[in-house]
Amino acid sequence: METEAFTRLKVGKHLQVALDVSDRTLAVKIAQAANTLNVSVVEAGTPLIKRYGTDIIKELKNSAKGTLILADMKSADVGGLEVRLAAEAGADIVTVLGCASNETILEAKDESEKQGVLLEIDLINVQDPIQRMQELQKLGAKAFSFHVPIDVQKRRSTGAERLLEKLKTLDNLNSVISVAGGLSPDKIKVFKGLNINVFVVGGYITSSYDYVERINSLLDVIKQL
Repeated sequence: METEAFTRLKVGKHLQVALDVSDRTLAVKIAQAANTLNVSVVEAGTPLIKRYGTDIIKELKNSAKGTLILADMKSADVGGLEVRLAAEAGADIVTVLGCASNETILEAKDESEKQGVLLEIDLINVQDPIQRMQELQKLGAKAFSFHVPIDVQKRRSTGAERLLEKLKTLDNLNSVISVAGGLSPDKIKVFKGLNINVFVVGGYITSSYDYVERINSLLDVIKQL
């Protein structure tokens, strides 16, 4: 049986607002705005979770009722335990690193099925993300994030667009595919026609005082894909 998150995200194109900030008040305000604007996913970023613990997941869930909450745990070990902690706090989607062992990913997958949440494999820094995705699909994984890390964006002046050629090779498989890394409305446009379900945007939104306008501009572009 598919999770609600998988069912909702598999159809159409969606925006995920990534709260990669360490300011609790700002995160809650943006989550509330995202919910009002019918954003599909609000992400409790790793810095937020490290600073405030899984309580921040619960707070975002209460602030954005009806919006899917992704807990970016980036688990590298004890996958089952970390999925359980996030799920108990209200997460609908939980991430585990694609570079983690298959054993960790299987532990996370088994627990995600018990908890009724969607497990997302973050392919950040995986040398061949397509090959790794195919390996993990055989283990039953159904959601994958193609992700260029923030530090790489800063030092190499590049973002998710560097993944464009790899993403063009994706077949229309029974998986939810996300793309993340320095996205803005103009950069999202280059992915038109590709099998991407979720566009993950953080800094473009969180760095602006007028984050409502920024969210609206992203939603407008995604509707046109």
